[in-house]
Amino acid sequence: MHSFRPLIIFFQKHPVHQLWQTLISVQFGSMVLLTSQQTGMPFLVRTANKSHFLPTTCVFMMEVLKLLFCFLVVWKNCASFPKAFSTLKASVWNNKVETLKVSIPAVVYAIQNNLYYIALANIDATTYSVTYQLRILTTAVLSVCLLQKRLSVEQWGALILSLFGVIFVQVDQTKSVAASVAGNKVLGILSTFGMCWTSAFAGVYFEKMLKDASADVWIQNIRLSLLTLIFAALTMVVSDFTKIIDDGFFQGWTSIVWLVTVLNSVGGICVSIVMKYADNVKKTYCQSIAIGLTALISIFLGERTSTAMLFEGVTMVIVSVFLYAMYPPHEYKKIPQTPEIDEDEELAPFSSMDVDLTAVEVIFAQKLACGEPTTRRRALKVLHEWIVDQSSKRPFDENDLKRLCKGLHYVMWMQDKMLMQEELADRIAGLLTVFKSEEERVLYVKAFLESLSVEWIHIDRWRMDKFLMEVRRMLRSYWDAFKQTAISDDNNFRESLKFHFASLLLDELDLAGGLNKNQVMWCLQPYADLLGQRSISDYFFDSICEEIFMTILHQRSEVFAAMEQGEDPAEQSGGIEFDYKGLSKMLFDVGKKPDVTSKRRAKIYALVKKFDTAASGSDPLLFVPPEPAEKLTNADFVEAEKRILKMDEEIRKEREKSKKARKEAKARAAGLSTPSEKKPKKTVSVKKTKLSKKKKSVKSPGIIKKKPMKKRAK
Repeated sequence: MHSFRPLIIFFQKHPVHQLWQTLISVQFGSMVLLTSQQTGMPFLVRTANKSHFLPTTCVFMMEVLKLLFCFLVVWKNCASFPKAFSTLKASVWNNKVETLKVSIPAVVYAIQNNLYYIALANIDATTYSVTYQLRILTTAVLSVCLLQKRLSVEQWGALILSLFGVIFVQVDQTKSVAASVAGNKVLGILSTFGMCWTSAFAGVYFEKMLKDASADVWIQNIRLSLLTLIFAALTMVVSDFTKIIDDGFFQGWTSIVWLVTVLNSVGGICVSIVMKYADNVKKTYCQSIAIGLTALISIFLGERTSTAMLFEGVTMVIVSVFLYAMYPPHEYKKIPQTPEIDEDEELAPFSSMDVDLTAVEVIFAQKLACGEPTTRRRALKVLHEWIVDQSSKRPFDENDLKRLCKGLHYVMWMQDKMLMQEELADRIAGLLTVFKSEEERVLYVKAFLESLSVEWIHIDRWRMDKFLMEVRRMLRSYWDAFKQTAISDDNNFRESLKFHFASLLLDELDLAGGLNKNQVMWCLQPYADLLGQRSISDYFFDSICEEIFMTILHQRSEVFAAMEQGEDPAEQSGGIEFDYKGLSKMLFDVGKKPDVTSKRRAKIYALVKKFDTAASGSDPLLFVPPEPAEKLTNADFVEAEKRILKMDEEIRKEREKSKKARKEAKARAAGLSTPSEKKPKKTVSVKKTKLSKKKKSVKSPGIIKKKPMKKRAK
């Protein structure tokens, strides 16, 4: 049993392997983009400042571009504008609670921008830059407090080392500048401290909201952009309304300004992706690394001179990054060498490479199927966290999910209590929503069906019900996520499993709701293709016709029956929208395939005619009597009457003949001669021999009863 081995090895890997997986993951790519963007922005902004543009208009357009880019991504995922608008309406407007949650970081960011102007108005840039780097520590502290994150001693040391490195770089950059700014220095320092905490709080809060909310990162960015756009518009109107009216909105805008605006909008999206797939501390590290790289580029461009303090600061930042990645917190304890584990101990103690993996896999499966709710929930929590972590770092492939589904199959196999079977089936199906990408969700369903098909012949009749229930739960969970999911064309599964799906397909589609006609057609296409396969049995062919296509026609017929009785047809139509013309064309294309037998082709074409009738707005199952070929006259009725009388006469004669035959048969059975057997007497002169006299003198019982029997016959 090697199904949970990837899960166990996940907790046993050496930090170097974890670092390599981080380097090839999505989060690392987003961190590289964010670092590159923040490294190049100072040089672009310095060039753009030569043209006198309004910064408030730049901030406003940045949010507009960010909102447009996120909407294009949502539209691509939804595959149509109406569906994208309906998704945004359901996620942003109808789900006001989640939208209001986004208003909190939006307001905090607005406060931070105001504190930014107050701080720079009262202290010099060096003091501001050095003091503002305290946000690294504040971010780490709030991550530990609000997100329940754990940092190792080495990671805390890396944070402090990074802080000193950034201070070295900033002090070396501005130590020769005598910056004296008139103002309240205490107010400036307090404003900078406030910025450190507001930046950390907004970042940590938004990270928690991204990882806890059901919507994806693009919907959350749209929510944040909409609210931030309102605050940006208010700031622009209050600060630069007169200048915009006099000289226009895009005064002083050049190609460099447009490039800065676009990169700023992309940078905001990169920040959201980093916080979604990494965390806020790593986002702060990207900003710290960008400071060091900016200093190095300045040396290369001749804007700065290389000094020992600069080199030490950059080295500290780089070393701190590797320390943070190489020494994660030790969240799991080592398990003993014996396979026996106490029931009350924490699960997933899989950090020792010397342990017997097979024994641990068995124990982990037993924990998942345990009758104790606490142990069961703890095991499912470990599995949930493992899937989330692996899906964010390295997408699952098909083999990984097959091993996982095989292990979950044996977990369901070992569970023998009915209520716990239902709970376990719901949780196994609920794992579908844990995967980050659509491809992984589709692969999970495919791996689940394939593993169940492999083990199908081993399931006895006592365990069949719980696995059928598990299939139903998985199908329901899949329909919930179907709006953003494609269907594979692979039909290589057990025929009995396909029949079970066919019997509950329409019910589960109705329960899922929210599917348009095209999505319903995608669901029905695999079953229509099955009708064109010669390999399926006649029973399965008839089952698909009755359970799916005839059920659709019956539902359509019930709508017309309700209209005739004056009832509301919406009560009979159900929650699924069908494209009857499309179904007719789909079945017609299947019926004309050369592999379809003539008998099945006739049944398919009969369904095609019924769906054409339904598409034309008529009752597809209404009986219509055939019209006569020609009009009948009175002579036709007279002729028909004569034929009927003649037929009656023939029937009467036939009955008499049959009655006479029955009487003769009874007589022969009694040993009597029937009237038809009587022959005329012949006079033959024969000498009576002694033998004939002897026969005449013998009295037999039949001769004595001959006379009365003749009377009864007459």
